[in-house]
Amino acid sequence: IRGHEFHHGYFDKFDGMRSAFDVERGYGIDGMCDGIIYKNVLANFAHVHALSSPLFFRSWFECIDRETRIMINQSA
Repeated sequence: IRGHEFHHGYFDKFDGMRSAFDVERGYGIDGMCDGIIYKNVLANFAHVHALSSPLFFRSWFECIDRETRIMINQSA
């Protein structure tokens, strides 16, 4: 997925958090990744160019479905 950094931030404690993206250019959170996935929330400063990848929406909805199933199984 193509995108660009819009704002920058940092975490005091990034350990144990799940990152959403690998960074090829720019810095992201720690020079290697950007964005945080926590439960059903994706938090990031990136402006994502969704149409740069034809499979973006399909992959996005598959991810939502997978994460929803994981959350349902964990709460059962």
